[in-house]
Amino acid sequence: MTTQEINNQIRSGKLDKETLLFVLKNIGAIECQSYAAINQEVKEAAKNVYQYVCCLLEMLPEQEAEIMRGLYKEKKTWSFICDTLYISKNTLARYKDKAIQRMLDIANGFERS
Repeated sequence: MTTQEINNQIRSGKLDKETLLFVLKNIGAIECQSYAAINQEVKEAAKNVYQYVCCLLEMLPEQEAEIMRGLYKEKKTWSFICDTLYISKNTLARYKDKAIQRMLDIANGFERS
């Protein structure tokens, strides 16, 4: 999957879970690509994808945002995050799943209470 394809999904408001997880897992590489890509179109698409996902992260409730940044941007281990936030792995998994769903809802224009 290319950054241009991901960018097109974002622009169409049809970001799927598989794509979001791919972006989160590769957020560091996408950030590097936004600075270092030779092709200007690729560079711009990577920049848009990176900024968009960072904005989605910032729109999450504080604890969910902290968990997602820790897991994906800072590459911290589950154990480290559980110890830091004093939560169990099951609770971490629930927060992570809730955050991913919330990000998809925001990206695709749905709103849940």
